Amino acid sequence: MAGKTPVVIASLLKPVDDTRMFEKIAVSISQTNKYEINIIGFRSKKISETEKIILHPIFNFKRLGFKRFLAPWKFLRLLIKLKPRITVITSPDLLFPAIFYNLFFNNRIIYDIRENYFKNILHLSTLPFGVRHSGACYVRFKEWLLAPLISWFFLAEASYEKELKFIGSKYTILENKAIKPSPQLERKSPAALKNLVFTGTLGTGTGVFEAIRLAKNLKPFCPDLHLKIVGYCAIKEDRARLQKAIEDSSFISGIGISSLVPHEEIIKAIEEADAAIVSYRVNKVIAHKRPTKIYEYMAHHLPILIPVEAPWVPWCHQYTACLPYHPDNENWEQLPEKFLNTNFYTPKPETEILWESQIKDLLAVLEKLDK
Repeated sequence: MAGKTPVVIASLLKPVDDTRMFEKIAVSISQTNKYEINIIGFRSKKISETEKIILHPIFNFKRLGFKRFLAPWKFLRLLIKLKPRITVITSPDLLFPAIFYNLFFNNRIIYDIRENYFKNILHLSTLPFGVRHSGACYVRFKEWLLAPLISWFFLAEASYEKELKFIGSKYTILENKAIKPSPQLERKSPAALKNLVFTGTLGTGTGVFEAIRLAKNLKPFCPDLHLKIVGYCAIKEDRARLQKAIEDSSFISGIGISSLVPHEEIIKAIEEADAAIVSYRVNKVIAHKRPTKIYEYMAHHLPILIPVEAPWVPWCHQYTACLPYHPDNENWEQLPEKFLNTNFYTPKPETEILWESQIKDLLAVLEKLDK
């Protein structure tokens, strides 16, 4: 690709066709036809490589295995081979090799911060507290130490603007908004509350077991009710509990569970559903974030069943996108009737919930760093 600026987008744990890296950032950059785009990441079952985007699935290891500790140097070797002018790092584990590469080559580093990793490790990790605390502090120290050497920061959440002091003023907010559905479907009002869906990361913290409890509470009043759970459960204990719950309930089915699920399968499940369930356990990590799944449900005009105390209820109410319920004292017999009598998505959301509303900001950063 002579004459084009080499760009690398890399993650240690995300698959090479990860939605944010591939469908959002890489595809948006490729539309300019100015860049040679390479994505480095974890192996994926379904590779979606295009002419303009080259995928390098070089990582394949257990999350706590020995190969993980060698992965950053494997990444460094590939960087030296590809010689990028701009490198987008989405994992803190890859910051040191990217900085080391900069000592010898002319490169600009963008740190795409998808999580507040300090909070995640401290509050969501299943490791003992002492290990969690030291791990969280190490990651935050590394971010502070290397921040002056990073050219720019992308923030996946607007809340990170206040939470992360090390970013200074070198940042652009690129939230995980939805990719525009193509074609835009006209969703018909269901005659009954029948097909429920729960998508995304699966585990205790993401509320999948609360979603199962909700479905079980509704089942006596919705005989044809079916809950489809679509996503990957990384924690072994949660996965065993989830698989047992599915085996014990014929009206619950799962896609993925023990393996990653292609994004198109998630979208297909959303298109086929009557309603989605958002039932996170709200904590210090999630309280100020806007989950990607809500953007996707809104983009597909899918009604959302959500606990009344969830922090996203006011946001959803702007579009009449949700039906709040009381998890512990709801009148379950009346909830299906409330659902059928609610006129959802009046008004309908527009481009403010779509990724395309941010593409201009993304490309402006690349043009600035490519000078």
